[in-house]
Amino acid sequence: IHDHFSEQGRSYVVMDFIAGDTLEDYLGKYSQLLPVEMVLEIGIQLCTVLDYLHTHQPPIIFRDLKPANIMRTADNHVYLIDFGIARHFKPGKAKDTIPLGSKGYAAPEQYGKAQTTSQSDIYGLGATLHQLLTGDDPSLALFHFKPVPSSGSPIFAQLNVLLEQMVEMEMSKRPASMAMVKQELQRILAQVSAQKSSHVVKRRTFLRGCLSVVATCSAGFALATFIVEKPNVIDMLLAHPFTGTTPAHSLSPATPAHARLLSKPLYTYHGHAGSVTAVSWSPHGQYIASAGTFDSSVQVWDANTGILVIVPDLAMYPAEKRLLSRESVPALFATNGQRVDALAWSSDNIHLAAALGNDTIDSWSIGTGDERLFRFGFPGNVNALAWSPGGSRIAAVSGNRAVEVRSAATGKFIFTYTDHTQTVLTLAWSPDGKHIASGAADGIVKVWDASRGQTSVTYRGHTAAINAVSWSPDSSQIASGGTDGTVQVWDAATGRSLFTYRGHAGAVNAVAWQVGARLLPGPEARIASGGDDHTVQVWSIGPASNQAWALQGEILMYRGHAGQVTSVTWSPEGQYIASGSGDGTVQIWRAV
Repeated sequence: IHDHFSEQGRSYVVMDFIAGDTLEDYLGKYSQLLPVEMVLEIGIQLCTVLDYLHTHQPPIIFRDLKPANIMRTADNHVYLIDFGIARHFKPGKAKDTIPLGSKGYAAPEQYGKAQTTSQSDIYGLGATLHQLLTGDDPSLALFHFKPVPSSGSPIFAQLNVLLEQMVEMEMSKRPASMAMVKQELQRILAQVSAQKSSHVVKRRTFLRGCLSVVATCSAGFALATFIVEKPNVIDMLLAHPFTGTTPAHSLSPATPAHARLLSKPLYTYHGHAGSVTAVSWSPHGQYIASAGTFDSSVQVWDANTGILVIVPDLAMYPAEKRLLSRESVPALFATNGQRVDALAWSSDNIHLAAALGNDTIDSWSIGTGDERLFRFGFPGNVNALAWSPGGSRIAAVSGNRAVEVRSAATGKFIFTYTDHTQTVLTLAWSPDGKHIASGAADGIVKVWDASRGQTSVTYRGHTAAINAVSWSPDSSQIASGGTDGTVQVWDAATGRSLFTYRGHAGAVNAVAWQVGARLLPGPEARIASGGDDHTVQVWSIGPASNQAWALQGEILMYRGHAGQVTSVTWSPEGQYIASGSGDGTVQIWRAV
């Protein structure tokens, strides 16, 4: 985007000329159906652009995703066009001022029932991808989508599960973000490519250049017209241009100097049918718990062997209410078909808590013969949770921007922390139990008193959303990872920046401080970080000259995953790492 101006009551944008067809025109010219690989590539590109819009502050909801508003060039790059009804998300509004959207592609809430959110665009993308795969016009059968013909293929079965979740009538049942949809599309695309060739497939870089919006064209440049109330959206795009972040599967990170490369795990756990969103090692080291985004499961398995000891979904088998007190019999957990966004073990190794997509937290008692320890609800999606070190309290995101602290035994409300102005994405309780660190979509991390909720430090070093925070074992430092591709280590008491790690080629999704380590120079004080570049990187820092901090020793880079790394957890003794990924696996490997 080069410029914008207003004339005779209308606003215009000057931008690069795009030579291509809309997907609507392309379908009409060549075919009513597109190859599944092409559709997945298109979906991944659109997820990248829409995730950029949704994670901007304030978020921008496109609201009119359909083939007619997507331009395709000859080299299969796609561009989102016509922002005429795009709007800023306005927290607290019950519904939109004016119901807008295109019949068949608009989510149910766009018909005036509720305010549109990022989940509305997820619905529109699901309807669009369904049409590209089936040729069915969604406007002819509102809110009804037939399964994509699968011919018995497990890949199409997985794709159908994703599409069904994207076009759910209830917003809370759709995937939580475009980033999650993108992960699953990338995982499915990897399977499609693997079936077509047994050798490594060199995929194209699907997205280059910048986000483009275009309506009317002339030689060399284009003018995009908008309704008068939209200049604020365009000002945002001019002030914060989209840089065309490359999808994760095509990233080629440069190997940092002194890096030691690993690619073979001790073993790989394949129990999930879709992307793995959370992995947590039990404090005593016996079990690993993992959660899948699209298979709605919580699975607990033996950390030494990878053998499943807890099978998901008690609701399916109500007669099989067995727990780990009988080691030879698999136990069954109830997720009731809900998406699982976060997992956490209590410090006593007995209780496991899961944040479910129906605005509840469930906790189970492991190995005691009891069933559910507690279930309590929240006013909005719970996408992060943390136990207090003693296990008596639990903190969880409530209604996106607030964090509630409750009794873990009774669910009794203690207090709510409300200092964030944007969605809270991650939480971590300090090992000494005194403070909680919470990171939000606006790139801000706040440190606050765990007893009273008073903010002590606000850290503003990141330029994009915070995806992970982790405390040093002595509670003196915090490492935070973000969509800006950095891990930043800073003083928890003062907020003073100590070091910024830039080894990842893409967003950082997971950060974990080595258990039992102290932040001192040398190989014992190490941090593990995982990101969109498919890698987990283990590195250490310490004080250098003039109070500066620097890398200490070699960097360990693990490249065993075929998808984004979404979660990283250390074994209790600090020698092994379990990493979860968008490729549907959890991989256990030696990190020393």
